[in-house]
Amino acid sequence: MAITVFRLGYALFLPVAPQEAYYWNYSRHAALSYFDHPPLAAYFIKLTTLLGVSGFSVHLAALVLSFLTSVVIYRLASMLFDDKTAFWSAVAINLTFIYALGSMIITPDTPMLLFWCLSMLACCSIDRERGTIWWVLLGFFIGAGFMSKYSMVFAGLGAFLYFILSRKRIKWFRTFRPHVALIVALITTLPVLFWNYQNGWASFAFQTGRRAGEISGLRLDFFFGFLGTVIGIY
Repeated sequence: MAITVFRLGYALFLPVAPQEAYYWNYSRHAALSYFDHPPLAAYFIKLTTLLGVSGFSVHLAALVLSFLTSVVIYRLASMLFDDKTAFWSAVAINLTFIYALGSMIITPDTPMLLFWCLSMLACCSIDRERGTIWWVLLGFFIGAGFMSKYSMVFAGLGAFLYFILSRKRIKWFRTFRPHVALIVALITTLPVLFWNYQNGWASFAFQTGRRAGEISGLRLDFFFGFLGTVIGIY
């Protein structure tokens, strides 16, 4: 909570980052999806700027989402371990540089991370046999994460492997519940799917085949530059 209060104060003076301005421009032109990203980051920016557009109101989307992510991480760690571990897990994630940056500057990664953590919480709750509602929520969380960034598909794959690779958990696939989760996920992602259908699957093509086609070979300068950046961040 103290970290969030500090960030709220800091956000009053923090200029809008170029990426945020880009996604804010998305929010001014409402659509089911966009060429290079799904729409959820823009929707959150639209929500936090309803009463006025400012640097703070644009940052507010990231602040709220990152606070919720910290709460979910605390809850997940408390379920898996204990309250002490949960507290330090929440502290640790907030002290991670790249997370701290994303908690101030809204990008598609910010809502995706929240829904990724929520999907893990849903898997943990299902593991404790807490009812069909958690299968519904799992589908919604994965779908909403996909509406944030396409990388969320790996969270869906992770959830599938979590259940299918365990003799104890594979029993769920003899019931209707995983199918419910899949249907809910597909319904949640309908805006992105419909937009891509209308536009010749342009966004999917851009993020998959076109990106792969831009790889012309191994660039050692890019490789070591990327490696140095990762080491520097950590």
